[in-house]
Amino acid sequence: MDNSIFTALRSLVPQSHVLYKAFVSTSVIGSFMPSATQQNALNLIGTSCPMAFVKARMHIDQLPNSAVTVIVFEDTPANEPLIRSIEALGHTVLSKTQFESTDDTVPNSDASSRSGTLHVIRVEIQVKI
Repeated sequence: MDNSIFTALRSLVPQSHVLYKAFVSTSVIGSFMPSATQQNALNLIGTSCPMAFVKARMHIDQLPNSAVTVIVFEDTPANEPLIRSIEALGHTVLSKTQFESTDDTVPNSDASSRSGTLHVIRVEIQVKI
């Protein structure tokens, strides 16, 4: 994505603003998911548990049995129980991949990631049968 867009947005909107986070996470999400799965995916970047779990459960509950979905979220201590909670509902984790983004335009929501690196987890889940 063109960095001039990020620069312009950064000068107009504080990084803590919801609009900025939504714009950045939407543009960053494409690098973590193949386009074929984006239709059936959930972007939780910028969301922490327990709200991340609530959104994940609402997303999964709308899917048919045996459907496969992708959930992308920040690797923060607050989100550590997310995968375990999804498994406790009876869903199957097919894959878990960790990514790092060193783009300084990505907002940091966790004190441990102030270095400008965003740690992201991509989980592929099969809805219980």
